[in-house]
Formats: sequence, C-alpha cells, structure tokens
Amino acid sequence: MPAYILIRLTERGDPAEPMNYLPGYPVAAFDRDQYGGKQVLPKFGQIIVTDATVGEINTTYCSEWERVVDWEFVGHNYVIDGHRLNVFTQRDLVSASGLNGLTRDKVETFLNNWGASVFSIAQNSVVFDALISDAISSDGFWGINLSGGLFSEVAYDQSTGIHTTRITYSSIPGATAEIVAARIVERGCVITANQPAQSRITFTCGRDLVFQAFKLDVKSRVDRTYARRKWRVTQAAIDAIIAAGGTITVTRDQMLDLWHSRLTD
Repeated sequence: MPAYILIRLTERGDPAEPMNYLPGYPVAAFDRDQYGGKQVLPKFGQIIVTDATVGEINTTYCSEWERVVDWEFVGHNYVIDGHRLNVFTQRDLVSASGLNGLTRDKVETFLNNWGASVFSIAQNSVVFDALISDAISSDGFWGINLSGGLFSEVAYDQSTGIHTTRITYSSIPGATAEIVAARIVERGCVITANQPAQSRITFTCGRDLVFQAFKLDVKSRVDRTYARRKWRVTQAAIDAIIAAGGTITVTRDQMLDLWHSRLTD
C-alpha cells in the first residue's frame, strides 16, 4: 500500500475491437507512482488508493471481460439419439441489457459444421438440434474436411449410446487405410474392422465421447475476450482526475463510488 491505478482517459484504437481501451478503463495497479512521462493528461490519469493493495485492485478491477460458453440439455430422443441443447454465455458474464450474450451469428456456422441446426434464438440463447449419428459423420467431429467420405450407421445401442459406423473413404483425396485409421483412433473411437481392399473401416463411438469433443470445440472457438475490462471509472471520476491535474487520492471506501461495473449496462 498504497496502490497507484493508472487510468486510460481517452479512447485508443477501434472501439469495436475487444482489446481496445475505452475512457475510464484501468490499465493496471502498481506499487509506485505511474503519473509521468507519456502517461499524463490528456491520455492518462491516476488514482492513488491509500489503503488498498495492488493485488486486490488488479484482481477485482483490471481483469478482462470474458465470454465463457455453457450449455444445457432441453430435450432428448434416445430412440434416434437426437438431442436439443441450449448454448449460451455464462449468465453471470452477461450485462443487464444483454452485452456479451451469445448470438446466432457467433455459433451457427460452427453448429452446422457439426451437423446440428438452429431451432430457436433468444437473448443469450441459441437452441439447436443434434443427432449423434450426424455429428459422428461431421467435419466438426473429425476436425478436417471429409467431403467424399461415405458414412453409414451399422448399429446403435440405445442403452449405452454406442454407435457403430462404417466409413468408405475411396473418394477422399489422399486418404489411405493408415491415415483414416489413425484419425479414428486419435478421436477416441475404436476400430472393429479394417478392410483396406474395400477402402472401408468400421468403428464404434459413444455418445458421451461425441459430446465431450463438441464441448471442447465450442470452447476453443467461441470462448473469447469480450472487452478489455469489466470495470471502468465513472465520468464523474474522470472529470475529477482532470480537474485535479491528473491524480486524485482516495481511501478504499471512497474508491468504491468511483467505479462502474459494465455488467450493469
């Protein structure tokens, strides 16, 4: 203590870019005075908090506003292994007006790549339908373009969720028995028959494995930084910093009134 909080007072870069600094965003807290050199008015100001630690300021106020997706099942049809799911941004990361909510344009192409189709949309909600058999034959599951591959379901055990599938790969450019078999094993499936003379491999794959692969792919593609900061100081605080010549000094309790949570926007 004290903590020296460097505050951006002017916009930097394209406001539409997630990592852009908007007026009032804290840059970081430090254990020594930061007001000097190029970090002065009109671009920067400073708040000195006499009884706060650098760690608590950085942890609470200087973290990025992340988009972290989650999902829930809406319905099931185990006879065909079809499922209806809702995918959304974790609700405690969405603002009162819906900022950072998940929208159709962020996931529809991705869902289609997994053989799924959008059923309905609402604020921070994309409900979609998926058949496990379609997912098993999708580019999303395999992580590559399998145009030319012919998938056929041989069997499905409703009680275990295990699908037995055959792929004929003779029309996939460059595909060999070794390459296709390696990909099947790498995805966690189990080969039950390999017929290279017919360019055909039969394998089993479980429902749970498909969902796990889907979840990991969702997170890798959709989880993102939504904005540089979840917190910013108020316009009144910015005005006070400017009026004071670039630096104001407050206590921890006084500091609380200077902050605005973007989750309330």
